[in-house]
Amino acid sequence: MNDNSKINLHLDHAASFIAGLASRDITSFVISPGARSTLLTLSALRSKVPTHTIIDERSAAFFALGQSRASGKPAVLICTSGTAGAHYLPALMEAKKSHIPLIAVTADRPWEEQERGASQTAFQHRLFGEHVNAYLELGEPFKGSEQYAESIALKSVFTSLYPCKGPVHVNTRIRKPLHPIGSDNFLVQGSPLPATLSNWPPSGFSTPVIKAEKKQIATLIELIQNSENGFIISGPLPHDQDRFKLGNQLSKLSDLLNYTIISDFTGASKPAKFSGNFISNGSALFLSEQIKNIPIPQIIIEINSPLISSGYRQFIYDNPSIPRVIITQSNWIDEHGNAAMIIIGDVSLNIKELILQAKTLKKPKNRSLKTFKKLDSIVKDVHTKLSHTNFTHINAARTLSQCTKGTALITANSMTIRDISVYGDYVESKKVFHQRGLAGIDGLISGAAGTAMYLNAPVILAIGDVSAFHDAGGFALLSLLNTPLAVVILNNYGGRIFEQLPAGKIEQINVEIQESFITTPNISFKELASAYKINYTDVSDRNSMKTEIQNALKNNYATVIEAKILID
Repeated sequence: MNDNSKINLHLDHAASFIAGLASRDITSFVISPGARSTLLTLSALRSKVPTHTIIDERSAAFFALGQSRASGKPAVLICTSGTAGAHYLPALMEAKKSHIPLIAVTADRPWEEQERGASQTAFQHRLFGEHVNAYLELGEPFKGSEQYAESIALKSVFTSLYPCKGPVHVNTRIRKPLHPIGSDNFLVQGSPLPATLSNWPPSGFSTPVIKAEKKQIATLIELIQNSENGFIISGPLPHDQDRFKLGNQLSKLSDLLNYTIISDFTGASKPAKFSGNFISNGSALFLSEQIKNIPIPQIIIEINSPLISSGYRQFIYDNPSIPRVIITQSNWIDEHGNAAMIIIGDVSLNIKELILQAKTLKKPKNRSLKTFKKLDSIVKDVHTKLSHTNFTHINAARTLSQCTKGTALITANSMTIRDISVYGDYVESKKVFHQRGLAGIDGLISGAAGTAMYLNAPVILAIGDVSAFHDAGGFALLSLLNTPLAVVILNNYGGRIFEQLPAGKIEQINVEIQESFITTPNISFKELASAYKINYTDVSDRNSMKTEIQNALKNNYATVIEAKILID
């Protein structure tokens, strides 16, 4: 019999906390099993929220990151004490910089066991430092602590969403979880929510929307009024922004101002019926030396983030007198430190207000039309000059971009995202996911598995060989999928981005660069896929690459496609 005198305090505490999380719109529980976190795990499994069990905490964290990135809602990680939680750090760092909601729950030992040499005991207080939005202690249970535990759960969800989306760490101290306190049947309770709490309504909260003041937009209008020739730059979007909706908004703004929109595939998408000034290959544009010959814009309006282009950064560096106005969602983005204005808040609402106020302006002469035509010809010239008949990274990137209709595209960092930005054709994916918060190469396969499982729709992951090798453990998660995911490994045998850097072009140190930086993975992706019973194929030309990607997207499982690229 389980009455108030025999309630297991730890179980009720853990169950109330999990029930509080489950009462909100969270994405999933991602569990890495361990003894100290047993009660949290049992309560999560008894909830109605989807649960995923992943042994490797590092893969689990990136899997959860992929789930949250696709859903815009926090996934909840659960692990045991000791070193387990430390494996979450890379994914939490990315979540913090990319503004992706995530909740990491780490089980811990009680205070009296700290600093005494107790096994599997580490100082987990603020384990993730500044890389989380908030650190919360669930604390130890006491009689009547159930409502307190639920309130911590609600606060963890809230602080993962506001004022900026990001990760939250909840540390919970548990004493010998398999030893009941006053009860001998606590493990067989059928509900995660104690009877005493079953009638509690979940506490409510709302997350405010930040919007710029109208007078701040009016100040921008004054800048625009005296600037007939301008650029609207659209770089990588936060994952909760719709690239097509933003493209429509920017097109309306461009019509009013006669400014040229310069985007890449991670930014705003060009509307199908828009015939105005829209460049979809901005990275290719700033790669060309001809960019120095165009009329200098009198203003630049950056939406969200700058382009993924060292050429664009050099252009800004070479032209510091151009007023730059940055319209961004929730963080301070000013790499050069010389922005004329930074407008922080809901991007869609602030552009809507900008469009409204821009209607009062006298439409300027279309000076920028000639500039736009020149810019467009530069992009076409870059593509023509760099086009090859051989199966190089250029043609591989272009081919991959041609397979994106009806899919979500996830792209790795390093050369992969740059190649698609510069050489790719128009990317038709409605959703484009990237890991540009810290631009790391880790956890990308695990993250793609999480995204694909959540979306349950065709997904392409474009990833380099070094990045794929770096997340070899993620192959275990690919075997769990029953949804189409094409993992396209662009194998250039060692990651060639270092050859593109200034140091890689110095002949005297080229041998050292080759030996230490061209890190060809000593692994067979075919055998790795076989070990996990994952479908595998390799390609070495454009036609077979396109065919295999299209075939992979028809299957309800993951397929690894290794594109063996000719080194040029």
